[in-house]
Amino acid sequence: MRALTLGCLLLGLAACSKPDDSDKTAVAARCMSYQSDYWRKATERERAGEQAPTPDFDRYGCAALYRHPVCGKLRAGADTLPALAANCAHAYCAELPAPKPGLCGDADPAKLDNINLVRAMVQLDRAILFYETGIRDVANVLSSRHRIYREKTSPPAR
Repeated sequence: MRALTLGCLLLGLAACSKPDDSDKTAVAARCMSYQSDYWRKATERERAGEQAPTPDFDRYGCAALYRHPVCGKLRAGADTLPALAANCAHAYCAELPAPKPGLCGDADPAKLDNINLVRAMVQLDRAILFYETGIRDVANVLSSRHRIYREKTSPPAR
């Protein structure tokens, strides 16, 4: 392992280095590329009557977009949507500028029906991603994970 690291330093091989997660634009681009590739593959598998693969957004650094790690967990499939919504709201709402997303108010994610929870979480995620990246298009694209949120909350019948 040490020889590999030394060799990478000497040769300057990009493939050997870990991506720099401090550059939010690069992280967002990598995450969006993975998300696009994931949806293409998932759609192909569903059309073939197969189960869509479980997304692994954290593998591609998507979680690095969030300064509060609890909000990157869905990308690794760690929480239910109500728990993720409550944890992200708790972590970020005090920091987000006005107007604040609905989950920053009195809404209890555990009491929302699926469609309203999905909408509220997408709104919160969009606000968080814009706050973190400063790029509205990135926030809009990455927060629009309706199918993942729907399936995490209420998987469709097969």
